[in-house]
Amino acid sequence: MSRNGVLIGIAGASGSGKTLVAHTLYDSLGSKKVLNLQEDSYYKDLSYLPFEKRTQFNFDHPAAFDHQLLISQLRSLLNGQSVHQPVYDFTRHIRSTETKTVQPHPIIILEGILVLATPELRDLMNIKIFVENRRNGWQRRQGRRHTRRTLSSHPLVRIGRRRDFHCPACLVDCRHR
Repeated sequence: MSRNGVLIGIAGASGSGKTLVAHTLYDSLGSKKVLNLQEDSYYKDLSYLPFEKRTQFNFDHPAAFDHQLLISQLRSLLNGQSVHQPVYDFTRHIRSTETKTVQPHPIIILEGILVLATPELRDLMNIKIFVENRRNGWQRRQGRRHTRRTLSSHPLVRIGRRRDFHCPACLVDCRHR
């Protein structure tokens, strides 16, 4: 099969502004031409773990994502085929039994913290964008986002207010003061 679409990958730290860039491109290029996909939809299912263990899982590590499924579905979309995208339940940290039917579009924007970390995924991309932002805003936005997603007070929510903040594990551990 021949490739019918263009894939734009947008990566960066949590809260760096990836979604803003993706939405700006979407608005500029037109909703009929562009499909926005989030790497977060492809977290691995953790239903085999007790809830307490799921809340302690490192969601910023490459092993947290089912990149093989993402790659397979991107290839299908780029070849003009629809896919059944997983739906992730962020409050329970499991993959829902529901899926979302996604139709192919001429332009696909894929955004996520680690979309540029997997060579096979990078090789599918026509355009690669890394969004960098000042760390103070990044840390504050990440804390707010996790609070909205989980609506709870487990350690994942508090990470945005900690002094020693762990950047995506595959990249670096650092201290923000």
